[in-house]
Formats: sequence, C-alpha cells, structure tokens
Amino acid sequence: MVSGQADCVVAYRGMSQADTGRLGYAKYYFDNHYLPHGAATPAHVCALRTQRLLEHDGVPRSAMRNLVLAAYAHAQQNPEAAAYGKPLDEAGYDAGRAIVEPFRLWDCSRENDGAAAVLVVSAERARRLGVPAAYILAGAQGAPGGYSSRNDSESAETYISAGFAAGPRGVGVADRLWRSAGVKPSEVDVVQVYENFSGPAVASLIDHGLCPPGPAAGEFMTVANLTAPGGRLPVNTAGGNIADSFINGMGMAVEAVRQLRGTSTNQVDGAATSLFIGGPMAPLVSSVLFGTAETL
Repeated sequence: MVSGQADCVVAYRGMSQADTGRLGYAKYYFDNHYLPHGAATPAHVCALRTQRLLEHDGVPRSAMRNLVLAAYAHAQQNPEAAAYGKPLDEAGYDAGRAIVEPFRLWDCSRENDGAAAVLVVSAERARRLGVPAAYILAGAQGAPGGYSSRNDSESAETYISAGFAAGPRGVGVADRLWRSAGVKPSEVDVVQVYENFSGPAVASLIDHGLCPPGPAAGEFMTVANLTAPGGRLPVNTAGGNIADSFINGMGMAVEAVRQLRGTSTNQVDGAATSLFIGGPMAPLVSSVLFGTAETL
C-alpha cells in the first residue's frame, strides 16, 4: 500500500505436514558444521544457545517453565487450542521427558496441520470496513551481522541472542522497531512471541527490552506476570505455538490482532499496543507492532 504496488494484501500460511513431511528433523537445513556432531534438528541448535543463556547469563530455568505454564493456562480458555482441556502444572512440566537439554517435552512447539491469514489494507480502507482494525505501527526484520543458526562462532557475543539484539555492525531489529514506532518496551500491553522452543522465546523478550537479562529474568517471568488479563506483560494469550497450534507463527499474528479488537479468549483489558515477535534464533527474524486507532 505504501509503495502503491497493491491495494489489498493477504499474508497466509497453511500447513499439512502429513503430506509435506514433519519439521522435527531438519537434515535439509543444517550444514556440515552441525550434522557430523549429531546436531540435526532445530531443537539441537536452539538448545545449545539456550543452555548458554542459562549457564553464562544466569537466566533461571523457571523463566522457561513459567512461559510454558502461562501458555497452557491461556489455552484452557481457548476452545480452538490443541491443549484445551489439557491443563499443565509445575509438577506436570517437571515430569515431562527430556528432549535435548535444557528442553523438556513441554518446552517444544507442536507439529500440526492448520492455516491462518491476515488481511492488510490501507488505514483509510480499514476504517470503512465496519470492524475494529489493528494498525501496523512499525515493523522490522533482518539479523545482526555475523548472526546465523549456522554460525561458526559459537563463542560470539550474539550467540545467546534470539537474533533481535544489536550485533557487531550496529543497531538490531528490536531497536529499529522501537525507533520506528516511537514506542517504548514498557508501553506494550500484550505480546505474542514465537516459541519454537521456550528458550528462544525468553531470549526474544530479553532482546526487545521486555524482560531483564540474567537472574532478574526469573523475578519478572512469573506465571502471574505473563497471564491475562491482569499480568504485567501477558504473553501468548491464545496458547502460542506450544499450547495452541503451530502454523509457523501465523496464528500468533491473528491473536495479536484479536487483542486489539477485544475478541481474544484471554482479553487484556484496554489493550492498545500488541507486539508480535517472529522466528527467534533463526538467520532472519522480524517483529511487528500493532496498535489501535488511538495510538496513531
């Protein structure tokens, strides 16, 4: 719309993994830096980075667990969620079988079939549609220099980042988002953060300045703080990739819009800004901030 190339754009994602193949094994993706050492899945690579987040930076494991428990709590109010009617508590989380350290079963996103779409039109046209619109306040994508899921520099400073923090070549994706939007992290009302695994999601919140780094992350990342409607920063209010469904994150974009329309099953009272963080710990990452008409 801004460039004049289109009047109406539909962003969609559909997955039928029974036909196209499951995502758990990614031999097609990883190169000889990982495969000879037995690292052949996204879980392996994200686990390496997450383990360093825990050991080097001192982020407590409870931050990951509480992110998962908040997602499952939200899923119990969402009849469309895969985990609806399947509550999870701390004991159940701890009893989950180990997948790859530090991830347990519940730290991993689901694999399922599904589809989702987002319709994008101009602000002027959106006002004429007769339904509350979510306005795109800002978006940013990219990756810091030298950052990649296949990064040979395992001891690089960016290794514990989810890819949104500033790298050695300058300003990162998260900084560009906030500057473009003219919004501070403290002004965000609700967040949908892509959790291929719980660790990258925690790192994403830290990269965006929404959660403090190190041991202080454990004080902020409590179930009460992360749960709608009254938490300090409600996260993944439909259940996220972990407890709702996995459609490469597109379902989370839809939930980000629902929050601003007031139609979420876990509605945050008065939500005016809604952040969607996509694709952490991948070579290319992106974030989009949505707002109500009052934020324009």
